[in-house]
Amino acid sequence: MEVAAVLWTALSEDRAGRRDEYMTLIMRDLENREIGIEEGRSQRDREIVEKMLKKGKTVEEIVDLCDFSTEFVESVQESLFVSQ
Repeated sequence: MEVAAVLWTALSEDRAGRRDEYMTLIMRDLENREIGIEEGRSQRDREIVEKMLKKGKTVEEIVDLCDFSTEFVESVQESLFVSQ
């Protein structure tokens, strides 16, 4: 019986360690998902601004219509001119 108790204790401790490891992996995956979502939104916003600039909208019009910051729209505008 003592051997069984020792084995059960060792198994329980191993499970607890694995549970912590799994929880850590889950938290990492959730954080990576949030980062990916934010990067996707940022890319979408940049594409919207680029499209509007190419259609001839001014920085002020884009800021007014989309509620983006002036700095953000100007940075997209600068990167658009650099890439052309």
